[in-house]
Amino acid sequence: MEDTNWLTKAQLQTWTNFLTVSQLIEQKVDSQLRGDFNFTHSEFEILVRLSQAASNTIRMGELARLTIINKSALTYKVNNLLRKGLIKKTQCKADARGLEVTLTEAGRLYLERISPSHVVTVREALIDRLSDAELKTLNEISEKLLIQFTADAPCQETAKDSSDRH
Repeated sequence: MEDTNWLTKAQLQTWTNFLTVSQLIEQKVDSQLRGDFNFTHSEFEILVRLSQAASNTIRMGELARLTIINKSALTYKVNNLLRKGLIKKTQCKADARGLEVTLTEAGRLYLERISPSHVVTVREALIDRLSDAELKTLNEISEKLLIQFTADAPCQETAKDSSDRH
C-alpha cells in the first residue's frame, strides 16, 4: 500500500466528475429512447453502427467491439431487433461459423424516425453545453484515451458516409 501512487484531490475530483457525467448522459439518452420509443440506447447504437457500415452489414464479433456490448448481451439484443424486423442475421459467406447482421429497410426507416429526438437529447445533454473549441478538445482527449483499448484507430467515419445523422 505504501507504493500506491494515490490520486491527488484534484485528480480524484476529475475522475469522479467524469464518471458521474458520463453515467448521467447515458441515463438521459437511454431514458429518452425508452420513454419515446420503448427502445434502448444500446439497440439504437446497434442500428447506427449497421447504418454506417458498408452494405449495412457487420459481423457479430465486430459489432460487439464497436458497440462495447458483451457477446451474450449482444446476442439477446440482436434477437430482439430481429423479432422486430429491424435487422436480419445470416451466416457469413466467407466463414460459415460466423454470423453477420444487416440493417433491414424497416430498420433504416425506424432509425430515421427516432433519430431526430435522439439528437435533441444529445444536444441538450452535451453538444450545446460546450463551445466548438471545448468539443474539439473533448474529442482529442477521447481519442487519446481510446487508443489504449484498441489497436484500431479511434471511432471515425466508417466506409459509408454517415452524414452527421445520429
